[in-house]
Amino acid sequence: MKLSKANLPALGLITLSILFSVSYTQYPLFSSNQNTYFLPGFACANIGNLAHDWLANTQDATPLFSLLVCHTLKWFHWTGIFYLYYGLIQAIYFIAFYKLIAYQIKLTSLSHKILAITAIFVLHSAAIRYLLTHSLGPDWAYILEGGLANQRMLGSVFQPSVFGVFLLVSVLFALNQRNELAVLCLALAASFHPTYLLPSGLLILSYIFVLWLDKDQRKYPLDKPFIHRIFHLLFLYLLLILPILLYTLVHFAFVPPEVAEKAAAILVKVRIPHHADIHTWFNITSLVQLAILISSFFLTRRPALRAILIVPFLFGFLLTVIQFVTKSNQLALLFPWRISIVLIPLALSIWISWFIEILIPAIPLAKLSVSSYVKPLIPTLSLILISGVVIIGVIRFRLDLKRYNSAPEIPLYHYVHDHLSAEDVYLIPPKMENFRLSSGAAAYVDFKSSPYRADEVIEWYRRLSFSNQFYQKPTCNSIRLFEQENITHLVLPKFSSLHCPFLDQEFEDNFYYLYKLKNDFVK
Repeated sequence: MKLSKANLPALGLITLSILFSVSYTQYPLFSSNQNTYFLPGFACANIGNLAHDWLANTQDATPLFSLLVCHTLKWFHWTGIFYLYYGLIQAIYFIAFYKLIAYQIKLTSLSHKILAITAIFVLHSAAIRYLLTHSLGPDWAYILEGGLANQRMLGSVFQPSVFGVFLLVSVLFALNQRNELAVLCLALAASFHPTYLLPSGLLILSYIFVLWLDKDQRKYPLDKPFIHRIFHLLFLYLLLILPILLYTLVHFAFVPPEVAEKAAAILVKVRIPHHADIHTWFNITSLVQLAILISSFFLTRRPALRAILIVPFLFGFLLTVIQFVTKSNQLALLFPWRISIVLIPLALSIWISWFIEILIPAIPLAKLSVSSYVKPLIPTLSLILISGVVIIGVIRFRLDLKRYNSAPEIPLYHYVHDHLSAEDVYLIPPKMENFRLSSGAAAYVDFKSSPYRADEVIEWYRRLSFSNQFYQKPTCNSIRLFEQENITHLVLPKFSSLHCPFLDQEFEDNFYYLYKLKNDFVK
């Protein structure tokens, strides 16, 4: 089958998207937040004994994502497909980002197209994150593409937050006056990750303002066509987000105020201060990101894009100030600063566009591009850079995979997986976040994975406190409390072994002991 010339641009874009996902890279399955967000889906698919895990039976905060995980496991029986899912999300991001640059400047020449593609690759690559991390510190890794408070669209793993890419796609549709598709993308992002309800609402406000920016509309601000368009836009938005909005309100909002406040304080101060406590996350990198964002207001020459930047920024800034002044934990958990995960990538696209359009022609050598010596320079250097970041992406993934597979916990996970029993509940060190998905066994509690319904957050904190107290000073007497917590197995680091008459040692290696509690140990 021969390719026609008409298909070549599409094929090139697909190829570039694949290479972009490789250069961006991702951590091995299952890492970081995947241990939280994949658990309900694993339990639904009857993986191991996770259906009996306490956390797996708490209220699911991201039900649509869990259904995706569950049915993927049931249909394909191959976890590697989650790499492909994330690769597809990364490809969508790349295409949307390129289209945003093309919206701002005319990418008519091959040199401009190559420069845009190269900038996207390099500034989003694992290579640049490695360079920033090792030169400036870990807080700088996502300075160019991530939002405030360590929140971002893309990241190291496939999880619900990566569907924030559809917020960026929505902006692209809105800029091209395809508002129905823009609203659909907003609802899609919020449905997969309900914390995007607020950012999606702020973007809808900006889209309405963009409609008002029409020259004729400002002259007749309340005419029937305008009112009809606004009503249609809002009605469609509310209709599409209604399912996830009702789900969130019914299962998480209606709790006694004192319970809600106690749970919110636990989440903000204990579990996610790096996302929710402004005193924790606001630092020099936040100032740099705000400088990148605010300066982009003046660089863009597109009024619609400027409006989509400024309107959500102002509302998000106002809500952030209110949260800072009132110290409201409830408002902190709405993450009013999360809109920055859209605004900063938009600002980056503006900076790239400005650089291509303004700075490149200003460089004297660029005027010599007609020369046979200089003309190949841009594509040659771009090819070297893109090849370099793609190769580094491959190397980074291989190194991460090797590190993951050589973790000291792996032999323990394999043993537990091979000796599963339906009623087993394991007390594990609180930082052993990979235990559940790696072994398929139910865990009593760990620090990384927490529920989000208020009463269940309080119970999680009680369990975490119980676990912390035990591991700080493990004794045989304290194990006598395990029966009332339905704990059947105990994992201990090698440096803190116990010799209790009611413990049977089942496993030992250079790093961990695994004990099983005898059924009749309580006297």
